[in-house]
Amino acid sequence: MQRIPYRLADEAAAKITSKLKKEFRHNRLALFDEMNIVQTKNHVHKLYKLIFKIVKQEFLKIINEIYLTIYDEAIDLGFDGDIRNLDDAWVDEFFDSYNPVTKYVFSNEIDRKESRLFEALVSNELERLKSYAYAEKLIIDQIEQYAIDLEDSIARVVYEDTNVKKVMWVAEDDDRTCGVCNELDGQVFELQDAPPKQHYQCRCYLIPVKE
Repeated sequence: MQRIPYRLADEAAAKITSKLKKEFRHNRLALFDEMNIVQTKNHVHKLYKLIFKIVKQEFLKIINEIYLTIYDEAIDLGFDGDIRNLDDAWVDEFFDSYNPVTKYVFSNEIDRKESRLFEALVSNELERLKSYAYAEKLIIDQIEQYAIDLEDSIARVVYEDTNVKKVMWVAEDDDRTCGVCNELDGQVFELQDAPPKQHYQCRCYLIPVKE
């Protein structure tokens, strides 16, 4: 059974993906028109600006529900602390922080992908549709990973708020679990020393340990 926080994050990622596919289809139609370099640049910039807006809106809708779900889990385990409200500024900080799994900053990577698509469109007109399809795949992969990372980041906030000092690494017990994650399964770490996810699409998570 999937943990509630992951389910919420996955549902948000699915909503975002659906919206982005629609926007990519809509914007692809413009490629059949004659566009000069300036028009193409503006076209791509508007698309990625909209992408960022959609992702932020959907994440804002779920962050506090995820927070409260993990908070209740911590309280049930005997921890205690004040509840905080995660807001627009928290999401901005999340997007502007280095991610050890992706090895980039979300907002910077959005800009990089925008530039990459623009360069592809103006350098090879015959491959425009292929470039668009590849750009769509890359941005969806990024968002799906950050939906996972959103839950992890919120969990660490909750554990700090409820004075959790130690956490245990929990790996899914099935044949999809990699050797690295199996090795970490059950290990206990100081919260500040707990390792990040070990790879993309990692399903492992941390739970509080009462000392």
